[in-house]
This record gives sequence, C-alpha cells and structure tokens, in this order.
Amino acid sequence: ALHAGTSSPTSSTQEELAECRRQSCADLQQYLQGGLKALEDRYEPILLTLLKRREATAVALLKAKEQGRELKAQLGPLKEETQKLNLQRACLEEKLKLLHFQRREEVGQYKEAVSCLEDSSRELRTELKIQKRKTREVEELRDSLDKRLHLYRAAIEEHNESDNEEES
Repeated sequence: ALHAGTSSPTSSTQEELAECRRQSCADLQQYLQGGLKALEDRYEPILLTLLKRREATAVALLKAKEQGRELKAQLGPLKEETQKLNLQRACLEEKLKLLHFQRREEVGQYKEAVSCLEDSSRELRTELKIQKRKTREVEELRDSLDKRLHLYRAAIEEHNESDNEEES
C-alpha cells in the first residue's frame, strides 16, 4: 500500500508536472506567437517598403548603367569632333598669325612707299620751283633780248636811213 501510495502520488505529480510543462509550453508558444505576430505587424511593412525600394533602386541602377553605356557611345564621336574642332582652331590661329604678319609687312611696305612718294613729291616740287624760276629768267632774258633787238633794229634802221640821206 505504501508502495502503491507513493506510486500514485508520484504518478500524479509527474502528470501534473507534465501538464504544467505542456501548459507552460503552450503559454510560451502563445506568448512567442504573439510576439512574433507583433514583430511581423511592425516590421513587415518596413521590410516590404525596403524590398520595393531595393527593387526600384535596382531598376534605376539598370537604367543608369544603360544611360552610361549610351553616353559612352556618344562620347566617342564627340571626342572626335572636339579633336577636329581643336585642329581647325589651331589652323585658324596660325592663319590669323600669318595674316597679322602679312598685314604688318604690308603696312611697313606701304609706309615705306608713302615715304618714298613724299620724298619724290618734295624733290619734284623743288625741281618745279627751280624750273619755274629758270623759265621766268629765260622769259626775262628773252624780253630783254627782244627789247635790245628792237633797239638794235631801230638803230640799224636809223643808221640806214641816215646813210641813205647822206647818199642822196
């Protein structure tokens, strides 16, 4: 009876203990499920937002990479055009330098020609003045000689008339 009595309470205690464990496990499981539900309710929208953002970022990254490839493809011809324009600019700068040099040369030649023409003009004016003076002197000499010639002729005529009167 003692053994049976001890066996029975132990068995009952074990059953209670097992029941208590089951109840604790059930309570713990219910508590964990409640906590898990609360965590899911709280973090699931955040997680979904982050996933959508990651997906949108991935799409944007793909678009950006595609744009990058397109821009690189456009960059080649633009670099060629830039080189071509730089070469044209260099050629035009050289032409401009040459034109400036030629202009300076032509201006120098023009100034020299003007100086020579001014010198020639001064010389010609001087020669013209000398020639006018000589012409005036020749005219004065001619006038003087004309007067002397008239006087000489008049004297000869007078002399001839007086000789003719003496002969007659």
